[in-house]
Amino acid sequence: MIVALFHGFANFHYEMFGYLIEYFLDKNINFTIYSHFNQTKNEWEEYYNNLFNIKLPWSFIGNFSHHKYKYVILITDDDILYLTNQQYFQSINKTKIITIDHSPTNRTPDVYKKISVRKFNNYDYVLPVYKNIDFIYKKKLLNQSNKKNKIIVSLIGASYVNSVEKLKKIFTNYNLIQFNLFTRSYNNEFDSESNISVFKNCNTSLMMSMIAKSHYVLLNIEASQYKCNQMSGSIPLAIGFLCKLIIPKSWVEYYEIINVLSYDDNTSIELTQNINLKELEIERENILKKRNNLLNNCLI
Repeated sequence: MIVALFHGFANFHYEMFGYLIEYFLDKNINFTIYSHFNQTKNEWEEYYNNLFNIKLPWSFIGNFSHHKYKYVILITDDDILYLTNQQYFQSINKTKIITIDHSPTNRTPDVYKKISVRKFNNYDYVLPVYKNIDFIYKKKLLNQSNKKNKIIVSLIGASYVNSVEKLKKIFTNYNLIQFNLFTRSYNNEFDSESNISVFKNCNTSLMMSMIAKSHYVLLNIEASQYKCNQMSGSIPLAIGFLCKLIIPKSWVEYYEIINVLSYDDNTSIELTQNINLKELEIERENILKKRNNLLNNCLI
């Protein structure tokens, strides 16, 4: 069997490759990744090559031809080239296509096999999680941080908590926390704060190495699109890196995640360095088992 991973967007959703790459390597399934060639792709390719210790089979999207592949996986269900440029998929048997759905809306009704990134509808779903870090190395990194009396919280993406006042409202021990913000757009809200480091347009490998050292990952209650209709890429990254998620209370019922802290406008949290890594690892393993079973059934 040989599978194509097709990604028609130029500058986002490269984080989606990881959980599929890991599965294919574990199962000895041959695959090729097709995408645009640019700086974003180069950074993610470097990260994946180092993580999986392999030179990945990555090809320019203009070279794609579906004929030699048993399956073609669209990394996003609204892939711009699939929807607008059918030359890549001319005469393809639609039973060969699998979409990774990022929305509760059926944006590719002509495709029968679908895997959702979270529970949206009646389609099969699994969080796009993979092992970004192993248990022993994570424990070592946290021990190093703990010796320095650091509690590290990562904020990832454009929809971050954007004021000191809001962070102080969420965390009773705000002054004891080191916040690391990774975003493409930053409006200088935290320039005067010594315990908030901002990494704007950060290199992918550097960002991943910093998230690896984090105890927690925080999601913003104001990013309401992630409650029901979308999924923040921060969620699978946190699980993959064995970080404890901090999410709004109103979101908890929509995600099948056990090891979370939750907050709302009336609740504050006191963070500690003591997170149960073993529980986080067990939850990650359960998600990976679900992924394996789901893909085993899809790729038959």
